[in-house]
Amino acid sequence: MASVHWVRVARRGSRPRTLIGDLVLPVGYASAAVLAAALALGGGRGHPWFSMAVFAVLTAGVAAQTTRMVWAPAVAVVCWLFFDGFLVNRQGELAWRSTDRAGLVVLLVAALVGAVAAALDRRRNQ
Repeated sequence: MASVHWVRVARRGSRPRTLIGDLVLPVGYASAAVLAAALALGGGRGHPWFSMAVFAVLTAGVAAQTTRMVWAPAVAVVCWLFFDGFLVNRQGELAWRSTDRAGLVVLLVAALVGAVAAALDRRRNQ
């Protein structure tokens, strides 16, 4: 009787999967919630541009952990929801004024820069 052996064939150019790469959206959600609470308690509501800079660093750092570029904008939107809802507009209310749109654009750019920089670094180290 012949036996069957399954062989996994790796696709050319396939990305390695990591746990943090698969959980980047829940990690972004949790870290944005903790950061929003810390900034709200620490007086970050009075300094929106400082809070935006801290959120941009968080967004870039979390987006850099992903192995798929499609998650970078999703991480930016999740971080923007916490930033806009709890630091800019208080009590979870979202708005769409020019400052809110500027915050979304800043976080989108930060996420894309973080994800592209990490992808280039991974490619260089292969």
